[in-house]
Amino acid sequence: MPLAIHRSVIQGINNGKLDANLGPSATRTAVSTDGTTVYTCCHSNLYEIPVPKLTSSPLKSTSSDPDTSLAAANSAKPINLPHSHAVPSLHHIHHDIPVQSVACRENVRGGDLLASVDALGHLKWSCTNVGATTCGTITREKGADIESGWSGLAFGPSNQIAVVQHFDRTLSIADWSQGASEYVTTCRLSGCPTDVGFCGWGEDDNSGSSSSSGSASASVSGRAGHMLATTEGNAVVLYDVRQPSSSSEAGRCAVSSFARQAPSLSMLRALSTPKSWPDNILAASDDRFVYTVEPRNWRVLRRWRTPLKYEPVSLLRSPSKPALCYIAGLDNDVMCGDVGFGQNGTKKNGEKIEGEGSKKRKRDFTQLQMMFSTGFRGDGPWSGIAVRRDTDKKEADDVLYAVSQSCGLYVIKGATHLLDVRQ
Repeated sequence: MPLAIHRSVIQGINNGKLDANLGPSATRTAVSTDGTTVYTCCHSNLYEIPVPKLTSSPLKSTSSDPDTSLAAANSAKPINLPHSHAVPSLHHIHHDIPVQSVACRENVRGGDLLASVDALGHLKWSCTNVGATTCGTITREKGADIESGWSGLAFGPSNQIAVVQHFDRTLSIADWSQGASEYVTTCRLSGCPTDVGFCGWGEDDNSGSSSSSGSASASVSGRAGHMLATTEGNAVVLYDVRQPSSSSEAGRCAVSSFARQAPSLSMLRALSTPKSWPDNILAASDDRFVYTVEPRNWRVLRRWRTPLKYEPVSLLRSPSKPALCYIAGLDNDVMCGDVGFGQNGTKKNGEKIEGEGSKKRKRDFTQLQMMFSTGFRGDGPWSGIAVRRDTDKKEADDVLYAVSQSCGLYVIKGATHLLDVRQ
């Protein structure tokens, strides 16, 4: 499928200007599972933006030259769409202070699960099912001394939601399905977190799938769904959020640090955790490198030197092609890069995969040539980006959604073809 970049102007939000991104990451955008609604926030309001109907195909070239035709098909010039009118979310509980992060995923019982967190770590969630909507609020314990600032969130494999607070240096775990009004547990971190994500959030515990890799690898595999990664300073830190069997308090879970890796001397800004554990973890730093960290031996496999102008603010893994990732910069650029497959190019059944991920296992610090033909630029700094698998086509591809602070909505069909963009 060829690349098609669509742009729509968002109306109805703060006179056409969204909040400036003052936090370490741009996490104020999410998309529904069916791709018809984009969620973003401004001040203390959460907005729903209907996605306009996309054109069937991008502009075609009239040239007979195949190189020219390919360049025209994969062009970074956006296709203008009708304006989109944003409306405040009616099914979501209103925040009292500015919202910092928004996330959306499919609920196991059907419908969408939408969550947002504000500067004090107050978590608001709403679950929309056929004909019914439930919502709730989860906060820290009463009397807690909280330092306000950027807050991030991530969904777990079951009903867990993790919330990190940058200046407060805390990690909180919530269970939204129990209807509780307070977090299950909150722990102090050694550094200021800039991003968070569950590892193995797309599958159940697969501890029996890697028994031939040794006791250490089997131990790591056995933690699928219970591992949570954060970026703190220049380090990626793994936490085990499993509830110990000897716990004297029912419903409480202990959060303990499991491993730490510092791939860079610069501050890590964004994180992308694997859907299948123990696939590789991706982290982006202020030096504009994307580091691939292997959790089995806890080492840096490779690094991709991105052509970003400024430091990164968001990093997403491709849901259709695990070897690709999308990274957004502080300015107005979005890039696509090849960082290799998960477990060194090996699937769960042991089958080797040809390509970048099947190279030898030794350290491979690959520096790709800095080419500005791997993405596109928007009309302003990003409020956030989101990605989902394109279910409308048979071939594996992605749809990327980006919202700029200038109230521009970008929908990129065939996002994996950003690697072939010609400006």
